[in-house]
Amino acid sequence: MFIQRLSICLAVLMSVCLAVGNTHAQDKAQLPKVSMVSYMGWLPTTYNSSGIGHPTDFPVMSLLDRDGSYPNQDMRNVVAYGNELKLLADHGWDCMLADFLFFEESHFKRQIGITRSMLKAADHFNLPAHFRIAPFFETKGGKSRKDPAFLASGLIEYLKEVGDHPRHLKIEGRPVLMFYGANARSAADWKMVIDQVHAAGFKPFWIYEHGGLLPALYGRFKPQETEGYGELFDGAYNFGASGLEAATGMVTSLRKAYPTQKTGRYVGGTIWPGYLSDRPNNRNFISPRHTGFLRSVWEKTLEQKPDFLQWSTWNDYHESTSLSCTYSQLTSRMEISQRYLARYYDRAIPASDDGLPQSVLSYRKTLSGAEPVRVEFLPLPASNVSGKAKVTVTLLDGANKRIAQKQSDWLELTELKPWLWTFEDGVDRQRSRVIRVRASLELADGKQLEYANLPDIAVVRGVSYTDQLYYNVPLHRLADASRSLRMLVNGVDGAAGELTLHEGIRMVDYKVTGDDADKAEVSSMRNGHLLRFLAPLDMSGAEAVSPGQGDRPIVLRKRDPKAPTAYCDWRKPMSRDGEDYYAAVVQFADGKWAYAPTVWSTPSTPYDDTSVLWSFVPQGKNQTAFEDWSGHEAPAKLMGKGKLTFDAGENNLRWLKLDGKQVLSAPLAYAPNGPMSVDVVIKPHAVDQTSVICYQRGAQLSVIIRPDGLLEARRLPAQRSHPNPHVKITSQSKLQAGQVYHAVVTYDGAKLSMYLNGQLQSQRPCQGTRSTERCNIGGNIVDSVSKEIDDIDVSGGFVGNMLRMHVVSGALTAKQVQESYQRVQMLPLWK
Repeated sequence: MFIQRLSICLAVLMSVCLAVGNTHAQDKAQLPKVSMVSYMGWLPTTYNSSGIGHPTDFPVMSLLDRDGSYPNQDMRNVVAYGNELKLLADHGWDCMLADFLFFEESHFKRQIGITRSMLKAADHFNLPAHFRIAPFFETKGGKSRKDPAFLASGLIEYLKEVGDHPRHLKIEGRPVLMFYGANARSAADWKMVIDQVHAAGFKPFWIYEHGGLLPALYGRFKPQETEGYGELFDGAYNFGASGLEAATGMVTSLRKAYPTQKTGRYVGGTIWPGYLSDRPNNRNFISPRHTGFLRSVWEKTLEQKPDFLQWSTWNDYHESTSLSCTYSQLTSRMEISQRYLARYYDRAIPASDDGLPQSVLSYRKTLSGAEPVRVEFLPLPASNVSGKAKVTVTLLDGANKRIAQKQSDWLELTELKPWLWTFEDGVDRQRSRVIRVRASLELADGKQLEYANLPDIAVVRGVSYTDQLYYNVPLHRLADASRSLRMLVNGVDGAAGELTLHEGIRMVDYKVTGDDADKAEVSSMRNGHLLRFLAPLDMSGAEAVSPGQGDRPIVLRKRDPKAPTAYCDWRKPMSRDGEDYYAAVVQFADGKWAYAPTVWSTPSTPYDDTSVLWSFVPQGKNQTAFEDWSGHEAPAKLMGKGKLTFDAGENNLRWLKLDGKQVLSAPLAYAPNGPMSVDVVIKPHAVDQTSVICYQRGAQLSVIIRPDGLLEARRLPAQRSHPNPHVKITSQSKLQAGQVYHAVVTYDGAKLSMYLNGQLQSQRPCQGTRSTERCNIGGNIVDSVSKEIDDIDVSGGFVGNMLRMHVVSGALTAKQVQESYQRVQMLPLWK
């Protein structure tokens, strides 16, 4: 009897289990496949460069509306989002997740506004009817982490505002809510939140994220971590982003954790391309390995047949996980993923626009030391392309002389399989600071495809943090050789490998050639960091150069045809020795791209020959000192109280304004004892009184404006006497108030020479070394013996603008002075 009853009980239990399993299977069969992209939206959120000022990749997406016009202020976010949403929709994605920092009350309305902009953008750009928007809530911090009722009220407000929008992603007719780090909150807290939302009359589709260290490293977690979650949520996923490839196993791990529970019926898989944080204390580099990491994640994820997909961009530019069009990637990640999405949805792969092969060429953006050059060529299968091809990759130096060349065997164009080549001899910075890359395809029918306008590899010093990312360039998206872009830095485009020189400030300009060049949009970078957003060259306001730019909105406007086209980069060089590299990319009206040759900018005098370089431009708020840009760490500091002020010059330049009372003090060791040069750029507001530009006790080299308007330089000789102890030289003509002057005074050990605006003014014999003593800029050292010993009016402060003071340990030649003046003439100072 007992055995019979036991058999009946087991049969009933099995029936119940099967029924539950069948119910979940039926529910699961009704749930849609969705491909989502999580997105914080650094650019459109605040419409400035906040969030993308530090990373070495950034968006190259147009800020213009569909008709090519610049949108009004109330539509700027909508258009910025819309251009990106359209790219995603065109490449097969279904949904954009709007990231919500749901920490404090102030976040609610702001983030709801972001979602409204996305929803409006989807309609404004006429995206496919199935394209949706959903929220992605971060609730691990702030008040929402501590107070479940606060979180519930925020979710209720969100659902009231946008939950029923036709474009909002819904499953089973219920608006989808995605959560990040949900397992950091107890199941009891979540039940409280969910119950309050339900009590308010809303029944959203809840999807929770299970994160942590074990998921990131191994793709698994402890069983006890799931306790209580199984019937609270409608789905689950792991966010990924900074995980290793093993993290893809979370699809299987989550299904095992919830085999019959509600949460397990909708389990998502995550896609990410690698990881590199811009946090100074935690880079956590997970190498993209060209396109290898991304392809591996796709393969491992699709093997597990996830119910939905989520691309983990999130902090995309902060963490180098972007999917959309960026400077380093262009559309390559979207096009690679488009092939995998076709497999996921069981639909045809895309066709080639022109019937020609499509492919991606990948290599490091920078190399240092003697690193080998590694190149990956990846065919992108297309529905209307078949056959085989050979790829040839050529490496050139900056002077366009061949370094190496390699041709592949015949490659199958219908397979997403890479060809790899390693040039073991590597880079040689002594030979060239850039490696140019060229590629061509030989098709089976004998046709040859040449690819021009690829980006250069910058050969950098390995002594500081460098760009570790890769270029992944879709070769079929490049413009042909009839069109090109040149980026000019202080007038040099670097096309032949030549360096451009600077004395702190660099003028940046662009030249586009080819059909429809006037309709092209240009973006640029310095050392891999954003310099200019993608915008037409006849518009100003796209540059992200000024310190604090992240706090100031981008405002594009038509450029005054009479205004200078060059832009002034007045940020401090990023390397100790003052070397920076520049490059740019252009998108033509037909969607094709071209990269400009890399331009290396280096100080006009080498590190060991430079004593100090002070650029008197603002580098922050409430500034009271100027760093020494030469790398010798000799700052010039404001004496006494007060703060420095700056005048706006032409273009975007701001430069120091001195009122005759403010004096900057320089360190004792700022100047050499023997031969030297002082190079200053000034605009005096008064020339009828003694005006000290720079003065040094011991008079190694001092420069003043005399009451008669002449510019005077003086130095103490070896044989001293008083009164009139100095060797003095003057300009040939009087200075004029309100005019800009470039003054250079040199001492070569035998004579003192003065140049004004590139022209020699006067010379006098002078011999002897001097001691290094106190030096002031903009005024004299005021004490009881100054007038007697220094032979100068102690009240003679400089009134006017000062741009720089460059002190060189050696005498500049007449040619060097003339070249320096030519660079000054490029600056937006001259009326």
